[in-house]
Amino acid sequence: GWDAADAKRLAARTEPLTVRRGLAGCGLDLDRFETGAWFSEGTKNQGMRKEKGGKPAEVKTPDDTTAAIISEFNDGKPDLFITSGHATERDWQIGYSYKNGQFRCQEGRIFGIDLANKAFAMESPNPKVYLASGNCRMGLVPDRDAMAVAFIHSGGVHQMIGYVVSTWYGAAGWGTRDYFMVAGLPLADAFHAN
Repeated sequence: GWDAADAKRLAARTEPLTVRRGLAGCGLDLDRFETGAWFSEGTKNQGMRKEKGGKPAEVKTPDDTTAAIISEFNDGKPDLFITSGHATERDWQIGYSYKNGQFRCQEGRIFGIDLANKAFAMESPNPKVYLASGNCRMGLVPDRDAMAVAFIHSGGVHQMIGYVVSTWYGAAGWGTRDYFMVAGLPLADAFHAN
């Protein structure tokens, strides 16, 4: 974690993380969740939303989804976050095949920066799982100013997988996601099975 309090919080948790609400910056099977949303990284203005008791429905997303994703984090309180696309240990570029904003980290905090250079702070302390299934280097922690550490500190992440190398197709990320999402294994077991 960013500080000792983060490490203590992660180590002290004894109850399992239960995933009911999903959020993704790439496609996500919302039928598996009570509620959720995803924002396309490949097609501008494409997304899906599922309300409690309803069925997933296509929604038109903003041209720049930065503020909308931060709002989903802060207000929607997802239990699971999945991303893909361009990233480093210092940022996640939200759009893969079109211009969009990005997430960055600084001083243990995650924030979104939209295309107009407006910043949106993430304050989402509820416990969650983060699968950076298709992001390069999102799991790399060269020092305290790293995305993984900031997601733990200001994003409420308790469990995470992420690459420490450049990749987009690796079986470690997508395979673990499949064992977790499709087979329904706990995340540690999904990682081990993969």
